[in-house]
Amino acid sequence: MSAPKVFISYSHDSDGHKKWVRHLATDLRANGVDVSLDQWDLELGQDVVEFMRRGITESDRVTFVNDVKRLTSPLFMPFDFTEFADKINTDIVQKLMQGTVS
Repeated sequence: MSAPKVFISYSHDSDGHKKWVRHLATDLRANGVDVSLDQWDLELGQDVVEFMRRGITESDRVTFVNDVKRLTSPLFMPFDFTEFADKINTDIVQKLMQGTVS
C-alpha cells in the first residue's frame, strides 16, 4: 500500500504560521504521509495556481490551515476560494467548500 498523499494549503500570515505549517508537514512525513508543501515543492518562478491545481487534484486529501485571525474574518468564506475557482477548476473548489471531494 502506498503512502497517502496530502496537499497542504495555508495562509501566509506570518513567519511563525509558516514555521508551524512546516512543522506539521514534517511530522506527517515522519509518520509515512507523502506531503506536498509549497515550502518544499514550489520553485521560484513556478506557476502558483498550477501548483495548487495539481496539488488539489493529485492528492488523496487536501488540508487547509489558516491563522485564527483569518478564520474570524467576515471575508474568510467564500472569498479565499472564489478567487481561484475560475483559475483552478470551479467544480473542484465547490466540492472543497462543500466537503465532498473524494
